[in-house]
Amino acid sequence: MRLADLLNEQQHAIEERWLERVQPLAPRDGLTREELVDSLPLFLAELSRALRHLEDPSITSALPESSPVAEAHGRQRHHLGYTTESVAREYPLLHEVVLLVAVAAGVPVSAWEGVLLARCMGTASAEALAHFASATEQGLRHSVDRARLEHASSEEQLLRVRAAEQQARESEARLRAILASLEEGVCLHDAQGTILFANAAAARLTGVPFEQLQGRAPVDPDWRAVREDGSDYPGDEHPIMRALRTGRPVVGDVLGIRRPDGRLVWLSVNAQPLLSGDGGPLLGAVSSFADITERKQAEAEAEAERQRLRDIFEQAPVLIAIVDEPARTFTFVNPAYRALLGGLDVVGKPVREVLPDYEEQGIRVLFDEVVATGIPFVGREVPIMLPNSPPGEPQFFDFVYQPVRDAQGRVYSVLASGFEVTGLVRARQQAEALAAQREAVLEAFPEPVYFADFTGITRANAAGLSLLGVSSVEELDRSIAVFHARAQVRRVDTGEPLPLEDNLLTRALQGQTAFLDYIVRDLSTGEDRVMHGSAAPVRVGGEVVGAVSISTDITERTRAERALQERAGFERQLIGIVGHDLRQPLQTIAMAAAILLRRPGLDERALVIVQRITTASARMQRMLHDILDFTRARLGGGIPLERVQTDMAQLARETVEEVELVHAGRRVEVEVEGSGEGRWDVDRLRQVLDNLLTNALAYSPAGSPVRLSVDGRAPDEVHVHVHNAGAPIRADLLPVLFQPLTRGTATGSAERSVGLGLFIVRHLVEAHGGRVEVASSEAEGTTFSVHLPRG
Repeated sequence: MRLADLLNEQQHAIEERWLERVQPLAPRDGLTREELVDSLPLFLAELSRALRHLEDPSITSALPESSPVAEAHGRQRHHLGYTTESVAREYPLLHEVVLLVAVAAGVPVSAWEGVLLARCMGTASAEALAHFASATEQGLRHSVDRARLEHASSEEQLLRVRAAEQQARESEARLRAILASLEEGVCLHDAQGTILFANAAAARLTGVPFEQLQGRAPVDPDWRAVREDGSDYPGDEHPIMRALRTGRPVVGDVLGIRRPDGRLVWLSVNAQPLLSGDGGPLLGAVSSFADITERKQAEAEAEAERQRLRDIFEQAPVLIAIVDEPARTFTFVNPAYRALLGGLDVVGKPVREVLPDYEEQGIRVLFDEVVATGIPFVGREVPIMLPNSPPGEPQFFDFVYQPVRDAQGRVYSVLASGFEVTGLVRARQQAEALAAQREAVLEAFPEPVYFADFTGITRANAAGLSLLGVSSVEELDRSIAVFHARAQVRRVDTGEPLPLEDNLLTRALQGQTAFLDYIVRDLSTGEDRVMHGSAAPVRVGGEVVGAVSISTDITERTRAERALQERAGFERQLIGIVGHDLRQPLQTIAMAAAILLRRPGLDERALVIVQRITTASARMQRMLHDILDFTRARLGGGIPLERVQTDMAQLARETVEEVELVHAGRRVEVEVEGSGEGRWDVDRLRQVLDNLLTNALAYSPAGSPVRLSVDGRAPDEVHVHVHNAGAPIRADLLPVLFQPLTRGTATGSAERSVGLGLFIVRHLVEAHGGRVEVASSEAEGTTFSVHLPRG
């Protein structure tokens, strides 16, 4: 039930409760019920009509411009002898009674109904008071005039005139007191609109003192009045000026004024023209106005909230549509829904015209059920054919049909909202197909694969079951312990049983990613196999929920690796023995040659022979030295270093002198920039420089210089560059140049080496934490660059 229905159905109850409250206000006893009730039924009917027309949030469209019923009520109360105070209290009491009856009947009063009810009561009260005051004033004036004309000579009549004047003054005082107590501002205007009187509320609402209000007109530009849209409100359009110009009341006009303090105040203004009783010219007008600033703010907030809701609907990525019932037409669709329909404008169109196969797809049945039962329908992955759907390819949706009810609980529309999940459905279907494919691949995979959770082994492929000699994991009681014991898992190095806690699945269930080589008994053949296994935990949301392990049979690879290791060990041992055992005789040859060179009297032929012996023995010693270093590097122990504070520049000069002695007639240029200080192994760096310089001299033209530069300008590193001219190193050799037994180019037999020098250079430089690089081209020659941190 709405408030308008309540006024009709509970009219008698409202009249009775109102009579109880206004009975004490009657001027005398003996008034009939009809006289007391007067035009109340007509006023209630007028109020009910206004409430029924309240369809728009703007209440002014529902307000009557005037209330003839209230005007007549004011004149009737004057005729019966009511006081101004009594008339002023009747409509507020009626307002209170209506609200109390609504509460007792359980009828909710909406905010807009409350505002309209208050406005109608206020308008009626103002009109009743205005006509009551007008009738009172006219009556007093006629009384005074009649007394003066008919009885001017009589002292008794003079006293009556004075009494009438006193009564008029008292009546005016009471009227002023009533007006002063009102919350609404009230002003009395003359026929030109100038304010003759204003109550305290008018001064408070406008922010203008009482004495400054008198004499001020609505056309005064200092009011700075504005319309609701923010445009200027012309003074000649003020409700008072319109009421004076048309002779008709103005009700509920909204305007804003600027108070002297700059605050914008919104007022709802009523203007009632004052007519002379004899049909003469307008006497003036009465304006009443209430502060609706808070209401305007509430309206603005409500409108902003509605706009936000519209924005949410418009911008929401979900599909939203509202279907009216029972016409079942679209009254709203958001852009997402409209885009789904290919941009069609479907507002106002029936659902059956928009959605093909409306009946066949069961859409009508769903709507009927939701409207009939009031229970929402929730659909999951429902296939629906749309106007733009390819033939035979429906789109899938998750959606809700939500019934929307009015105050009486009647379903008057259905809110449809949802998501298109076609992509998800297609993806799941593809995922299911891929899962089937993965299952087939898993079964065809030749290596054992096992899955487990905290209850035990949950899955094994055919290879895994075959290894254990079972047809399903149930034969193992799904137990990792049974699986572990049945497979006879053992260590590769000792052959001892592997503890259960070291099992790959056990470790993976503890959150570890594990790798392990182990021996297992292949129960399908009875042979021991060497397996390389890996296992990883399966996590969901960061929590371990299972594990998976994959094992590869490396039996043959293990046998081949062991054979290679044995062969490599033998080779290293042989090289080490050869390198060590040949050192002593070579040292003897070198010492004998050195002694011969110091003997005087050698002829030229003998001298050449001895020098060749010296050169050859030095080269052999370098080869043996390289072989021993190569052995140390390949055996894994590394080349030991003894770091001391060293000057790289000085070490370079000393090494160059030694190299030039061996390579008579060749010249090495030395360039130094910056500081060469650092902590390095002097002998090992001398070996690096010697190898690089010997290579440069060996692979460069005989008459060309070799350049050794030391760059110590960087604060943390020293850079050493050895450059020589000549044929470049082949591009295909550059990537493997520092590998053992590799040489940059072929030369005469006198310069051959075993190809270990650059391998040793790289290991020595890297042992110092540095790096070595090579650049070689026809135009630039060949440059080896060593970058060493200062220690």
